[in-house]
Amino acid sequence: MNSKALTPQQLKALQLVVDSDPGFKAQGKLGEFLDSWLICEVLAKKLIMYHKDAKELPTKWQYTQLTAALNEFGYSYDKNQVEAAFRSNNNAKRGNKSARVLRNNFIHTLSGDDRNEIESRSKELLELLLYWKNIMLRT
Repeated sequence: MNSKALTPQQLKALQLVVDSDPGFKAQGKLGEFLDSWLICEVLAKKLIMYHKDAKELPTKWQYTQLTAALNEFGYSYDKNQVEAAFRSNNNAKRGNKSARVLRNNFIHTLSGDDRNEIESRSKELLELLLYWKNIMLRT
């Protein structure tokens, strides 16, 4: 496989994101999820930006752009784990929504059902997001 390598500066920028603290975790399970999600989304956007040789983070992005970037940079990852975190299928049934869909539905509509799902699945969702943070730092 012919893969592109991240530069030392790009790797340092990814590490700075992982080490950041958005500051919501004091708000319980929902806050912990939002802290983790924000870090993971910025990591995803940065990887897409590096993949596209862009100068700014994308404001909108698709799952396929993320997997293209992962593949281009030679990341080894569990497709099911990454999909469960980032797919944007808004038609998923309750209990099977991705972290991305839950975050979007809660933030954009203040959906009580999605908040409850985030809180009831917090352990699973946080493990998915931790997996993402960990694979982003593998080189």
